[in-house]
Amino acid sequence: MTASMTAEKLPNSTIRLRAIEHDDLPALQSWWNDPDLWREIGSRRRLTALAHVETWYEELLERTEPHEGRTFAIADDAGRLLGTAWYSAFDLADRHSEIGLYIGDEYDRNHGYGAVACRALASYLFNELGLNKLRLIVSCDNLRAIGCYEKVGFSREGLLRQHRFFAGSFHDFLLMGLLATELKRS
Repeated sequence: MTASMTAEKLPNSTIRLRAIEHDDLPALQSWWNDPDLWREIGSRRRLTALAHVETWYEELLERTEPHEGRTFAIADDAGRLLGTAWYSAFDLADRHSEIGLYIGDEYDRNHGYGAVACRALASYLFNELGLNKLRLIVSCDNLRAIGCYEKVGFSREGLLRQHRFFAGSFHDFLLMGLLATELKRS
């Protein structure tokens, strides 16, 4: 699956979702080991060896059916890896899935890449796979991500109080949802 859309803040750049490639694994390992990235996302990450990333990649390749969930690379028009976007396995009858994404390097954030990637992923899931709803959770402290998701059309559906423990304390998370009819095109 490849989805291309023009980045909102960089009009001459195209952001696309593409398959994760073996050459992407060192960058993924670096991001998976970045404590600042995971603190912002609202998660704990343990140090990850390249061998663990390669095992994850091999398991990713074994998924052959779209309903099993997928992880895509977020790339710019030069093919440079910017981050990842994923959706979880879903029940074909219920037609909803959990999604998530991140932009790996700090200097690539705040350019609209996340919103474009989220919109491309949502379009694929709604239009190609026939899903009706997407959901996600996001740390209440991650205002940048909340703004990104709201820009795409996600609504706040609930508060998960003291949902995760990281960085020495419990943190609240928002539960957000997006129906197929609510996706904002720009």
